[in-house]
Amino acid sequence: MELGTAIVGIIVALICIVPFVILNINKKKREKHIFNILSNLAEENKTKTGQFEIWGNSSIGLDLNSQYILFSRQIKDIHITEVLKLSDIERSKVLKTTRSVSINEGSPQTVIDKVEIVFDFIDNKKSNIVLEFYNSKTDRLTLAGELLLAEKWSNLINQCIPSNMKQSL
Repeated sequence: MELGTAIVGIIVALICIVPFVILNINKKKREKHIFNILSNLAEENKTKTGQFEIWGNSSIGLDLNSQYILFSRQIKDIHITEVLKLSDIERSKVLKTTRSVSINEGSPQTVIDKVEIVFDFIDNKKSNIVLEFYNSKTDRLTLAGELLLAEKWSNLINQCIPSNMKQSL
């Protein structure tokens, strides 16, 4: 009788644990795939990934030696990549697109629709480049740290822009 109870206990435990193991394996595969895309982008531009971050189906990397920013984002079947040279950038800033929503006749709530980093170039003839970190239409319905991530990377990039580094010395 005790053997039967132990076997049932083990089977129940496995039924509870196996889905988490499978989810973790799939997450690691997805992250490796996204990192490989960023690494290939770096190779194509004769640079390295250096410091990088992966979230959702997106990644960003910064190589301080060659002064490049690498960005990759996959939305369904569309793959977006950007490679930016730090010396061409004047500054970066986080752009948060919001809207007001009234729920049950209560006070309006602010909802974030997009989180982006916008790059202004030193050459004013070049149009701004926008890197999308979050879009409520294509990503999850709620943010999962993308706003903090965008602010972190915008600050990091601003600190690494050559003209800003000279001013801080």
